[in-house]
Amino acid sequence: MSFIVQTKSTSYQQVCPSLQGTDEELRFLSNLTFNGPSLAALYSIPLYHAVPVSPPLQYQLLAFSNHVFDTALADVHVHNTSRSIADVPKSIFGMHILANDAKHWHNTRAILPVHLGGEKTKSLTEWEKRRRDRREHRAQTRLQRQAASLTGANGNMLNKITIAPVGSKAPPVRATGAEKTRANIQERKSKKTREADSKPIPLTGVQKARAKILEDKTKKTEKEATEWWEGKLKAMNHDTIEEQLKSIDFFKRNPSHKATYPSVAFEIRLYHLHLILKSWTMKPDPDVHRVDILVVKILCLLSEIKLLPVPTIPKTARKFLADVCLSIGFDTDTLLPNVDLSPESFAFKPIKLVSKNASLYPFMTIRLSPVEWQLEHFGEYMDRSMDSAPDTRVSFSPDRWQREVLDAIDENQSLLALAPTSAGKTFISFYAMEKVLRESDNGILVYVAPTKALVNQIAAEVYGRFSKNYSGSQTILAVYTRDTRVGDLQRAQILITVPEMLGILILSPTMAQNWTSRVKRIILDEIHSIGQEQGGAVWEQIILLAPCPVIGLSATVGSPEQFNKWLESVQKAHCFSHVYIHHPHRYSHLRKYFFLPSPERSSFTSLSKHEISKRLTFLHPLSLLSDNSNSLPVDMALESRDCLSLYRTLRSHSLLEDDDLSPDVFFKSRGLLHKLNNLPAILFSLDRTNCEIMAKLLVERLERAETDWKQSDRSWKVKLAEVESWRKMDKVRSAQRQKEMKQKKDDDAPREDTSSHAWQATFNEEDPLADFSFAGRPSSIEELERVIQELSGPMLQTSDWAIRALRRGIAVHHAGKSKGYRVAIENLFRQGYIRVMISTGTLALGINAPARTSVFCGDSPYLTALMYRQCAGRAGRRGFDLLGNVVFYGLPYSRVQRLVLSRLPALGDSFPLTSTFILRLFNLLQGSNYADFAVKSVQSVMDLPRISHRSDMGRDQVLHHVRFSIEYLRRAGLLNHEGKPVNLFGIASHLYHTEPSNFAFVHLLESGVIHKICGQPSSVEAEKSLLILLCHLFGRKYIPRNYSQPEVIAKLQKIYPSLIILPPLPSNIGAQLQHHNKDILNMFSSYALSYAAEHQSSLGIDNVLPLSNGPLVNAVHSESPFIDHLNKTKITPTARSVFAATSGLDDHFTSIHDLVSTVRKGIHLHEHAIPSMQGFIDHSALSNLMKPEHELNAYIFDFYSHGQLSTLAEANGIRRGDVWYKLQEFHLTLKTIQTSLQELLIQLSLARNKEVKDANELLNLEAEDEDEDDVSEGDEDGIEGFKRPPETSSNDWKVYEIFDLITNTFGKKFHEIYA
Repeated sequence: MSFIVQTKSTSYQQVCPSLQGTDEELRFLSNLTFNGPSLAALYSIPLYHAVPVSPPLQYQLLAFSNHVFDTALADVHVHNTSRSIADVPKSIFGMHILANDAKHWHNTRAILPVHLGGEKTKSLTEWEKRRRDRREHRAQTRLQRQAASLTGANGNMLNKITIAPVGSKAPPVRATGAEKTRANIQERKSKKTREADSKPIPLTGVQKARAKILEDKTKKTEKEATEWWEGKLKAMNHDTIEEQLKSIDFFKRNPSHKATYPSVAFEIRLYHLHLILKSWTMKPDPDVHRVDILVVKILCLLSEIKLLPVPTIPKTARKFLADVCLSIGFDTDTLLPNVDLSPESFAFKPIKLVSKNASLYPFMTIRLSPVEWQLEHFGEYMDRSMDSAPDTRVSFSPDRWQREVLDAIDENQSLLALAPTSAGKTFISFYAMEKVLRESDNGILVYVAPTKALVNQIAAEVYGRFSKNYSGSQTILAVYTRDTRVGDLQRAQILITVPEMLGILILSPTMAQNWTSRVKRIILDEIHSIGQEQGGAVWEQIILLAPCPVIGLSATVGSPEQFNKWLESVQKAHCFSHVYIHHPHRYSHLRKYFFLPSPERSSFTSLSKHEISKRLTFLHPLSLLSDNSNSLPVDMALESRDCLSLYRTLRSHSLLEDDDLSPDVFFKSRGLLHKLNNLPAILFSLDRTNCEIMAKLLVERLERAETDWKQSDRSWKVKLAEVESWRKMDKVRSAQRQKEMKQKKDDDAPREDTSSHAWQATFNEEDPLADFSFAGRPSSIEELERVIQELSGPMLQTSDWAIRALRRGIAVHHAGKSKGYRVAIENLFRQGYIRVMISTGTLALGINAPARTSVFCGDSPYLTALMYRQCAGRAGRRGFDLLGNVVFYGLPYSRVQRLVLSRLPALGDSFPLTSTFILRLFNLLQGSNYADFAVKSVQSVMDLPRISHRSDMGRDQVLHHVRFSIEYLRRAGLLNHEGKPVNLFGIASHLYHTEPSNFAFVHLLESGVIHKICGQPSSVEAEKSLLILLCHLFGRKYIPRNYSQPEVIAKLQKIYPSLIILPPLPSNIGAQLQHHNKDILNMFSSYALSYAAEHQSSLGIDNVLPLSNGPLVNAVHSESPFIDHLNKTKITPTARSVFAATSGLDDHFTSIHDLVSTVRKGIHLHEHAIPSMQGFIDHSALSNLMKPEHELNAYIFDFYSHGQLSTLAEANGIRRGDVWYKLQEFHLTLKTIQTSLQELLIQLSLARNKEVKDANELLNLEAEDEDEDDVSEGDEDGIEGFKRPPETSSNDWKVYEIFDLITNTFGKKFHEIYA
């Protein structure tokens, strides 16, 4: 329009004269006309000349040189670099002090123990020692119980693998040259010669004696087992068939060494088969469904019998088994054991089934062909091993993919093993652990799990599996999470931890000197957590710095090949070979059901009388496909009965031309396994409140039905009267016994047994009845009561409704429940007592909670494709079930379709190379005195072709990013010109997880803002102002829009003593952060510009469309004044995308978001890797005119004011289960700042007092001689009674005093509510 007005054009042909030669699609433009003269009269537009765009200001980098980084950064050419080391911002503390990162973050205890050179701390008092011992005893007891439930040793001793110390073994003798020659000659012998050499060697006298002893012992064991079985048979003669079946089932469930002896085990199953058939003949029923159920049981027993290791069986037993097969309609060839026959008979006479080669009971025969019958009813029993074969390395027959895993571990290779839940990944971790334990006494394996619950579970399994008798002070196990320490990190060979803690250990310079080099393996379980938005970067940092091969395990990784390619490149950079093993098949199928909604509410009387509503509809996998489905999910599978129903449907519609797919033609062999019921079940609801509501409703309905039955049932009243009469008589009997005992004067005289074995003695009318409870049989009544008593006690204070639910076999599992409660119900669930577990996603991530059914109760935005697979995978665990059930309850059918057909999303994007991470790398180098591990780690990071599994940032841009991040750290006063951490490094580094809040805090300290706050005349105002600032930086939680409406807040403030909405930051703080943010923007804009200018040729033309990523369509080439005008006035940016430049934008960026979102193609910037201050500025008084989208929650400030837990939940909207974690997180942040300030003030004082060399001397502290076992565990906050160090300025000390006041006040209130 500007051009038309200036040139007074009247037609489009005047604008583009060459339009005649363009495409037909543009010919319509030739008819356009303009009234240029009239427009020129109406609008006065000055002539537009090509004005050159002013280039962005040249940014001058500060001087920097470090011999480890210099080699890599030599490829970064930034021309405007200062050479003066003095050109650096001055510190408010007056000097730059080198940081010393040798203390714990939350206290001043040395990281290293005393025996490795660490400082001695104060001795424990006797009361503290007793407290420590009690705490350790409780932890040991919990670990023992959990280990017993995980390893199946409930009520028995833990069966541990005992490993001998490596130091006790004789070192291997190396072969001499002559011995090697003889070995080579032996290897080259012919096959005939080797066979001659391998003739059996005659046994010595000692060997013959041992063989005779073993033979006699075997005969004795066989005789004892046979006599035991004959005695049991005789005892069961007078029992009913139902009672005998229960006894047999008990023998099989609780096998003794006699019941497992092969010949006895064979007869037990043979007798079981006899009882089932006898019961069937007594109650013949031609119903097809009952026939199928009983045939399933019979075939399961035949399968068990065939697998027994019996060398021979009696001929009469062989005939009985053949008659069974004939009666049910199956061939005997594949069902009977292929062993020799003996003339012996067995201990009972079996039922007669066949006469003259004909069945005496025709109703037992199946109605279908054996092949079709197996497809329909026996699919889960088919042999599903994946090329299994015996392997001496493990106690089971591993599949082929599992043997490949074993080979990779044995060859010390890096490994990524992906397999569905139930495929059998668990053994991988324990095999690697055992290998490390057997190889040495000081090698370390680190197991990393994403959650503390999984950490505790694996720790208990390790405790229950392994035992090693060390000659020194070494131990097997240590557990480290942020709030839990079990064992000695330096002395343990297996460390179980979370990724954040391992990241701290790997980046610790103290650990690099004596611990990191001993790490032989790192196992990253649930490695798909690397794609999480929060915490994913830590996983990447661990992989980037790992000093040893890693083992990655997961069941749910989207785009696994892409992720593996990056992982392999990282491992190869560390000189480790890498193996990728992907096993996509589940061991057990998942059968899916949809619960149909109904407006009618069903009545409930009892479990035994409950009628099936027939609203549970089976979902055939192919029925879930819609018209829009253009492909099948890779994890979709059909059961055998699904295939059969598909075949029948195709045949019924004449869609199959021949009989090649007929089951009888296609299948040549059949397999048999074992079938189980549908409980226990896990009901998943991703809302904690809904979980508890469901549990309460379920318990209330069971209790109401039980009360109604007790009031109306006559037998119950008779039973109560009988119990009451027995109790009265028992009191009389007890009084009589006591009288008789008093009359006895002879202490050695025999006494009557006063114990009573009558059922009335243990009867409790308050116990839930079996018909109104889902509870299974507890392993021990006494143990169950002890667990319930502990949960009800003052330590855990479990709700009354939760205890009532527990007694009925129902439990609720979510993160808001106490750790003690969660561990207890997990144990009871594994033991089979709890059979209905209602859970959020806390049980979806690797927790050993084997269920037969997973139920999705209601929809949720958190029910993603990944969460669906993790929750569904809890059903049908290998070793427990052959079939898993998945039920959808309360979800729309369309939502079920999307879930089942969904694909796993690719792992999320996280960028590990943050400014804090680079700062910690420098600390690792400096603090470890440039240890080999530290140098190699940094060099490998610099040389990687791709720094992240999702980032396309190549090596050249990584180096630019590193150089400008170093520039930021230099200007922030955290690094000196040689790359040595200085001053406030401790705060910035230890609060790495809060970035960019840690850098904002450092800047406000260095700029003097915090000194001004703390220097106010009123300490109360200083305390309040500083607390508000800390809440903005480290306690950020947004309030939903509808909750932050003024009328809602006003109403709540009238009821509760909470502000609810956090007051904005003062304008002076906002201005200071805004100025800092501008410097950051200029710095990283220069980064983009310098990289684009230096690599212009490799970046190429920016002609890729930003959304579709397709190439730009060729433009129409025409000559005209208008095109000339555009060419003269166009903006040609260097770093900005040309598509953004069409809006008049050049290389002057207005914000960090603007920079990241509009940078040109080929430059990959990550907004969270740039320490932007914009989020803090938006919530300051500077932004009053532009209200932020979401207000900040004042929960930290409010808790500091009133200390009321309930108010935080009711007024501030913090979920009760989250309150403790959020308050603890803030408390740990305060302790970190407090400790860092103490260390800084000490180092500043030492620098000003040259004659004092020791901090203890400076603070007038005495280092006493003490026993290592009696030192404090570091629970104290900083230095107890910390006094003002000499030469400390009053302003600096005032800052510390206010921080100390806030830390102690908050800590006191925090501990009071959870005391």
